[in-house]
Amino acid sequence: MQSIPVGASEHWVNRLNEMGVSATKTTWLGADRVVFAHPCGIPHELVENPSDKRQLIVNEAQGVSAQHGIKGI
Repeated sequence: MQSIPVGASEHWVNRLNEMGVSATKTTWLGADRVVFAHPCGIPHELVENPSDKRQLIVNEAQGVSAQHGIKGI
């Protein structure tokens, strides 16, 4: 599962859409999710997960701060 901090889904929907990747926000099983597809068509989801304790992947130079970092792939 690819997880993100709680509250980061809006950021990722906006960022992906600005980059030409169609993304939408949905809620399923009580968790907000960002749904999008890899360019080859494989579906992906970023899931807001407050219990995921993995270290955030952050890249400030590319505009990905600790508030929006991905916790795992």
